[in-house]
Amino acid sequence: YTNFFNTIYSEATFGFVSSNDDEKAVMVEYSSPNTNKPLHLGHVRNNLLGYSVAEIIKAAGKKVYKTQIINDRGIHICKSMLAWQKFGKGETPDSTGLKGDKLVGNFYVKFDQEYKKEIGNLVASGISEEEAKKQAPLLIEAQQMLLKWEAGDA
Repeated sequence: YTNFFNTIYSEATFGFVSSNDDEKAVMVEYSSPNTNKPLHLGHVRNNLLGYSVAEIIKAAGKKVYKTQIINDRGIHICKSMLAWQKFGKGETPDSTGLKGDKLVGNFYVKFDQEYKKEIGNLVASGISEEEAKKQAPLLIEAQQMLLKWEAGDA
């Protein structure tokens, strides 16, 4: 076994397959942390896992594109912004002593709490839960904010 391992150790391309230009490329997206929450050690883990998967696929002879989508535009950000507008009372990282990502995350949670209250009230009035989730005023307002933002009007 020792001789075998010494042989493959000295061969830099052992286990690699040559790529075939006729094959379709593979895209591996990884990490893309939630911009509404603070980063933590788990994000490093996901980066390392994604990179490793991409390298394994590449070693199997595939052309690989690695990507992370760092995106701070979407309904998730609108939920935080709307919650801050409605419940934030002008709070800032400086006024609260919180890091910006923690403050934004708090308003993301606040949105969800208030959204669930609205769903409960709608269900209590006789609307199905599925419809209540779609008709909750807070969600509709966040969706409208997103549409305006994407249209360049916010």
